[in-house]
Amino acid sequence: RQGKGGSALRASLMLARHNTLAQRNREAPEFQHEGQRGGQFKCTVVWSGGRFAEGLGRSKNLAKAMAAENMLVQLGLLDRTLSPEELQLADCPDGPEVLDRLPPSAWELFLSSMWKERPGDVMPYLTGRALEQGAMPVPLWEALLSESAARGANEVPEAAGVRELCHVQADGSFGPAGGAAYFHRWRGRLAVEEHAMFAAGRDLVEDIGPMRVASMEQWPSIRLEGWAAADSIRADDLLLIRGRPCRVSSLKAATEIGGQAAAQVLLLDPREDDAEVFQTGSEVFMSNFGLAIPTERMVRALKSFAGYQPPLYENIQPVPVSSWVQDVVLGDGPLAPSARAEEPSPPPPGV
Repeated sequence: RQGKGGSALRASLMLARHNTLAQRNREAPEFQHEGQRGGQFKCTVVWSGGRFAEGLGRSKNLAKAMAAENMLVQLGLLDRTLSPEELQLADCPDGPEVLDRLPPSAWELFLSSMWKERPGDVMPYLTGRALEQGAMPVPLWEALLSESAARGANEVPEAAGVRELCHVQADGSFGPAGGAAYFHRWRGRLAVEEHAMFAAGRDLVEDIGPMRVASMEQWPSIRLEGWAAADSIRADDLLLIRGRPCRVSSLKAATEIGGQAAAQVLLLDPREDDAEVFQTGSEVFMSNFGLAIPTERMVRALKSFAGYQPPLYENIQPVPVSSWVQDVVLGDGPLAPSARAEEPSPPPPGV
């Protein structure tokens, strides 16, 4: 069974980015696998025009993900200008002090899993970082915010991790002046609200079901099958399943000729022990505590108002915004206040 640690999280992220980019460019990439000595696998991803990239891994899925990541590097969409020593350090970090030894562009290789295990040790290296040292990329900062907010559903009753992340500088491309500060301020506050929503559902009784865990092959996405919950959940519902926060990615209704309903749910705070918690074939019950769409729409609108220019591998649907309204919102229009904050500010304690 494939491990569910940092390498698998990285694989899931890279495959999702590669898929988004391929769809955007109307590509139909082909993946070719070969067995290697020592139990390794080699994967080659082929695009049109003869472009290809290769990857090695201890499983077919990890090799596929490495090939996808190398294709993104080849296309100039990921910065992997690291020395062999730096790559080794990113693959096997020895502690949070590695954040001072590697550029922020390399943090996504290890920071998500390190943040899950040692957030208290990691935080001083993030909040105490000087601007000239570089800042965390916006996609990674948002990923940490979202996972920390989802943790409100179980063992973290306070929004301490989310609030502290609001003090961390994030680096991204923004069109208008003031867009970066506006985005930083309000994205953090939305995460605090999201944490409160997850925390409110923490004590709900998981009485919807049962459904059966059919597959974890696409972890952190899980396939559930069964009859009992088919009429009680919808796509984009937020669920608690065995205490773990999830989002319903897709739902297939039961067929009339013996077919069961099937749901694909995404773990919002994936952990290394998920394979033990959600054993294939086991029955699970769930509780429904909200919808993911409202927060998702607010984040999309926020990015549009702030003029955020995402990387090409991010799947973000912009919200139409007039330049006049954008100027007013960002403080540069005819209704601008006489003074406004120039630096990102964390949410006040009462939010």
